[in-house]
Amino acid sequence: MIKNRFISTIAWTPLPGFLNIQRELSGPSGVATVSVGGAVLVPDESSNASDLIEKASRALAQAKSEGENRAIVV
Repeated sequence: MIKNRFISTIAWTPLPGFLNIQRELSGPSGVATVSVGGAVLVPDESSNASDLIEKASRALAQAKSEGENRAIVV
């Protein structure tokens, strides 16, 4: 099974395309799990894109540590 793979999809991905991604990731078991980390940052003069990426990375690490099929947004 493929693990720790990052996929970014566009909101308008048609269903057949999404199902192809799911089949590729799920492997022979037919089951795919997901951990999601998201972040929100209100920009100010001292913030930058790397701050947002760091927050999202920490949220993803937390979601992974809590088990399969978790989403954490900070």
